Formats: sequence, C-alpha cells, structure tokens
Amino acid sequence: MMNGKKILIILNYYYPYVSGVSEYARVLAEELAERKYDVTVLTSNHAKLENKAIINNVKVIRARIICHISKGTISPHFIRLAIKCQGKMNIFITKCMDISNKACLKQSRFIVVQTADYACHSRVCHKFKDKFAEAATPIKNYKPVPVPHQKNKVIGFCGRLVEEKGIDVLLKAYRILYSQRQDIELWIGGDYKNVAGGSIYESLTAYIQKHDIKNVVFWGRIPEDHMEEFYSSLDVFVLPSINSLEAFGMVQVEAMYCGTPVVSTNLYGVRTILQNTGMGISVLKNNPESLAKGVSNVLNNPQRYIKPKSEIEKYYSTHKCITTYEHLITLCREG
Repeated sequence: MMNGKKILIILNYYYPYVSGVSEYARVLAEELAERKYDVTVLTSNHAKLENKAIINNVKVIRARIICHISKGTISPHFIRLAIKCQGKMNIFITKCMDISNKACLKQSRFIVVQTADYACHSRVCHKFKDKFAEAATPIKNYKPVPVPHQKNKVIGFCGRLVEEKGIDVLLKAYRILYSQRQDIELWIGGDYKNVAGGSIYESLTAYIQKHDIKNVVFWGRIPEDHMEEFYSSLDVFVLPSINSLEAFGMVQVEAMYCGTPVVSTNLYGVRTILQNTGMGISVLKNNPESLAKGVSNVLNNPQRYIKPKSEIEKYYSTHKCITTYEHLITLCREG
C-alpha cells in the first residue's frame, strides 16, 4: 500500500525468522526506509516477540496468533490489524485467498513480480499480464572471498530443511555421484531445529545411516558473516526444490555473486536465473538421476559456467530491484 511516501508490507513471517520470503521483505523494507520512505511491516508474532518494534528504521507490527497449522498461522488479530493499517478503502477480502488476491490485483495499478515466467503461470496473476513490472528481488551484496583449499569437490545447499526443498532428492543424487567418484562431499547449511512447517533432519540422517553415505556435513544455521565463505567454498551450489511455490530462489544469485555455479530445478521463475545468466544447469524436478547428471556436468566443466559478479548484476541486484520499486512508486504518486 502506498500513500505519499508510506509503504505497508504484509507477510506471515519476518525477521528474526529467516527464509527467502522474509529476507526479500526485510532487505526491501530496509532499503526503502534508507531512502526516507515510511515503511511498516505487518507480520505474525510467531515466536513470542515484541508486538511492536523498530528494526533498522522499519516499523514492525506483530499480530497475536491462535495456533500454527504447518508453517501457516491462524490470527484473527492479524486481519484486524491489516484492516487498521490499510484503511477501509483497501481492505483485502478475507473469505477466500484467491478471491482476496484477485480483488487486490484488479485494483492495483502495477503488479511487481519477481519473474514474469512465474507470474504468467500463476492461476491468479496470469489474467493481469498488462500490469506486470518485473523487479526480481533484493540481493545481499556477497562477493567471493579467499577460502582454504578443499581436498574434495564440494556440493552445497543452504536453506530450510523442509520437504519442499527437495533435500532428500539431493541426497539420492549425491549417492549416485558418490558411486561414480569418491572425491566429493556434500555440505548442507540451514537451521534444522526451529523450522516453520517441521524439519526433515531426522529422516535425512536416517537415510544417510541406512545407506552408509559418506562425506555429508550438516552445518546448521550459518551466521550471516560466514555466508560468503560458505558459498565461496563450494564447487557447485544446488537448489533441488520440488515445490511449485518456489518462485525465484535468491540463494542461486547469492552463490553466483561468490563465483559458484548453480544447478537448480526447472521450476517456473527459478529457471529464469540460469537462463539469463548462463551460470549453471536446470534439471528435472524430483529426479535424482537428472540432478546427479547436472551436478556432474558442472563439476567436470566448471569454467563453462563461472561468470564474474558484474555480469550477474546486470540482471539481479538490490540496486536494480529498489530502483524499479521507486520508479513505480513515483508513477503512482503522479497519478
């Protein structure tokens, strides 16, 4: 919502919870606040946090919740606060999510999308193609850093340890690769204790033990100041998501910024990063054999896929994203 220089961002989870969506919102909110916009984030109070807070010049309002269903939250208070924050002229219809989204999109002058590819295949958005404005996402300004030489080739993943991320598919692919070559190891980064929707850490470790898979390391949640080192240490980064709701995959670009090529699932939106940059290979969804082949190709021909950061920034950067938002905000204010 925009009124003058006021921005309202609404989402279920926000910092200190970390996910692709929450980080998108956080970086966007903080960058806009830095540019003197009055930014408010309305989110659920998912972890007994303060109901109101100022975080890096962003006003954060957290609604009380009744309960969790998987990673969703039930919060009548959230709806009341959304109505209060938005005003009666811009109330979301709450009877049905699709109806709500269609009503909102119909009233919007612009619809900011991460990729037109994903939006065009949305059952809701595809009817509003004439309003699309592609802004990708804000990207943390990572860069390659010197790292100790690794004896083995390192395959890496970083994200929430949940079923939809396809980490079990990655393990199966790694098992195939390890049967062909033993000079590899798999690093899995990401919190496996406090995960909305439930962690699959135990089932992953059970699979590893059952099949006696070697050289798999779980790093847990990686501190922000170690992320550049993590990405820079990898020979290939893998995003094996099986969820059609995976719309972009910021971790792909973060890895590319650090000089690491990527293998990711051929999902709408996700695939466009590789199509635009050429810095990796897209593979079939939920297919360990296809994933293993893609990773093998990158490991065997790394220079074919490695590009300088400056090339990636032509397509994806925080500056490019925020500039697009500011341009659209200006157009809306001008009527």
